[in-house]
Amino acid sequence: MILTERDIYPILEFDRNGKHSFTIQLFFDEIKEFSLCWLAEEELEHRYPNHVINKELRYRRNGNKIEILEAKTKSNVAQIRYTPL
Repeated sequence: MILTERDIYPILEFDRNGKHSFTIQLFFDEIKEFSLCWLAEEELEHRYPNHVINKELRYRRNGNKIEILEAKTKSNVAQIRYTPL
């Protein structure tokens, strides 16, 4: 089976009641139209140099997902998965 760009959609996973939920949703809205993880990462590098979203949040790519981490604790607070449907 050959997957095309149209077969892959980003899926946001996070605690919608968490303290960073508004920022995380805005972050996701900026890249949700990109169906490939590496394209989304390229766009993010232009918008957020050094992988810094704000003073409390950072992001990193880990395989086919983009993880959003708290800057101080480096704990994962959200992830955007690029999974074939």
